[in-house]
Parts: sequence; structure tokens; C-alpha cells
Amino acid sequence: MPSREQVANFAAGPAAMLTPVVEQFGKDFVNFLDLGMGVAEISHRSKQGGGIVSSAEENLRKLYKLPDDFSILFMQGGGTEQFAAVLYNIYAHHAAKRPEVAKDLVANYVVTGAWSKKAYLEAERLGFPCHIAVDMKQVSGKYDSLPRKEDLNFTPADKTAFVYYCDNETVHGVEFNGPLEHVPEGVIRVVDTSSNFISRKMDFSHYDVVFAGAQKNAGPAGITIVFVRNSILERPEPKELHKVGIPVGPTVGDYKIMADNHSLYNTLPIATLHAINLGFDYMLAHGGLENLENESNEKSQLLYQTLEKYPLFKVVVKPEARSRMNITFRIEPESLEAEFLSGAEKLHLMQLKGHRSVGGIRASLYNAVTLEQTKRLVAYVEEFAKSH
Repeated sequence: MPSREQVANFAAGPAAMLTPVVEQFGKDFVNFLDLGMGVAEISHRSKQGGGIVSSAEENLRKLYKLPDDFSILFMQGGGTEQFAAVLYNIYAHHAAKRPEVAKDLVANYVVTGAWSKKAYLEAERLGFPCHIAVDMKQVSGKYDSLPRKEDLNFTPADKTAFVYYCDNETVHGVEFNGPLEHVPEGVIRVVDTSSNFISRKMDFSHYDVVFAGAQKNAGPAGITIVFVRNSILERPEPKELHKVGIPVGPTVGDYKIMADNHSLYNTLPIATLHAINLGFDYMLAHGGLENLENESNEKSQLLYQTLEKYPLFKVVVKPEARSRMNITFRIEPESLEAEFLSGAEKLHLMQLKGHRSVGGIRASLYNAVTLEQTKRLVAYVEEFAKSH
């Protein structure tokens, strides 16, 4: 049976967690703050439970240097729930500003992989007016690149509800190098950062709603972090929304209700948030986002450069669109992929199999994956190439 130190976990999510965080969480799960109770046993409305929420928010503001005109919400349901929440909340906001046209505004989606496509399909399923500004699979034949200005076909700004994109596509390994460009001026901008959350600095002047599931770069599954510009929280009462034909979303997905209640309208999984916040504490004590970004760049460049050395390996994504988080590649012939994965597991290099929808190999280099672990994977890639 391997020890924790022997295993390198390259899972795409739920993913590796920092060992010091896991160890401290284990102690707190048994006895938190000498209460004689574990952190999973205290009320979310207790002084200690509320303290965890406040501390996590404070730490996130420090990490991101978040502007004061943004609220932080701790929600549930993952990124998938946010596909719907974004729609209900932003259309409600438009109803406060332009009630006569709000229901006819069009949600625009920039599709660069599986998750942005799923977000669009949820809008379509719920019956909101929606439009694909670009689907990169139709442009290049597969999800391996980022849109150019000439690829984008947004609806006019005065007819647009928002523009939505996914900053890092976990399945296909496509990542934007910065904020989406060429968005019509004045349009609300929404971004899913679930799989590159807290891995680099962000300029929040380019965003209005940012959300991320925690289970990749931040901690265990069960919490979704939402950053929302405070102006978006303005909306009419539900009965007024009904009058202008705007659907009212579930209470647990309502940004205004969650903001007014400090994310504690209903039972928040406090133990999960505590584990995440222990990670925030660790990150702040070890150089913050600048250090995390530098480490991420070093790890991903090292693996990409090694893969490029050998014709045996084929990196799926074009260089300008390659993710720092999820490195996706194939082995030619593909019959060797099973052998590669089996050999990796013998070396305790775990969970490298690509997503079931695309196959291949995927190495996820999230924050908790160390440079030393990445070098172990690189050494195996070199060894495998030389022996084949």
C-alpha cells in the first residue's frame, strides 16, 4: 500500500489537496478549536461557523485584491448549477433597468469546449433566448484553439443579456491567456473559472460575474465560489418579474438573497468551506497568487516541452491555447495508451486517463501538484518514449 508521499495525483477533479491542509483538516474534523466537537458538527449559524465564512471571504479578497464593488458568495450545486443561476440572476437584473425589453435580450456563449457548450445547452433547455457567438469545433474541426476577432459573432450590445465563456476547459485542455477580448462595450461579462481558479492574478475590471467550483484548485467538492459585481444584485421583487415575463429562479440560486444573508440563507457545508479556507491560509503564507502563477507556468512548460521532444506524443491543443491546468495528449499508436497508464500507476502516478468523452491522456497540474511530482511524470514520459 503506497503512502501519501509516494502518490502523485493528477486527477482533473475532485483533485489533489495540499498535505498540510489535509492533516490540519483531519485534526479539526475530530476536535475544532478545542470545542470537543468536529468542524462538521458545528452549526453554520454558530459563532465559529460564521467565522469560517468571514475568514474565507477575507482570504479570497486578499488573494485576488478584489475590488470593494464585488460580493463573494459561497454556494452549492457546482458549476452546473451556476449555468442556470447566471441566467436567472442577470435577466432579473436587466428587468430592473430595462423591463420592457429584458425578456428578449439574448445570452451569448463563446464555446471553446465541453463546459461552455453545456452552459449554452442549459440556457436552451430553460428556454432563455441564447446564441452561440462562436463554436470553435465548427471553426477548426475540434476544440483545440481560441477564437480570433473575426470568429466572434455577438448580438448587438443593446440586445445582449451577457457574454459567457469558460476560462479553462477541463476536458479538452484549452485555456484563455487573459480576459476574453472584443466583447461589445457595456455588456455584462460572465466567466467560469472552475479549473483555473486561484492559479493566476485577475483584473476584475474585465468581469461582472466570476464563478468556480472548488474541487480542482481549492479543496473538496461541495462549494461553489461566486464573485458578483454589486450592481448586478439590483432586481425587482418576484411579482414584478412575473409581470414582465422574467422567470424567477430558485431561492438557493438567488445572488441577492445569498449576499444579504452572508451565504447562510440555508445550511452551508461549513466543514467543506473550512477545508477550502485552510488552503487559502496556506496559499497566502506561501507567496499568494504570484507564486501560484509562477509554479503553474513552470510545471506546465516543463511537461509540454518534454512531450514536444518525442513524435510518439501528440499534444492535442495548439500552442497558443494550451492549458496550464489540464495537459491533454495522445500517444501514437493509440494502442500504447493503456500501457502508458498501466506503467504510470506502477510508479504511483495516478489518475492520468483522459475524460471518457475524448480519451487519451490528461495530466492535471493543479495547485496541490508539486514541481517534484511533475518532474516524476516528466521522467516517466522520457523513459516511455525512449523505450518505444
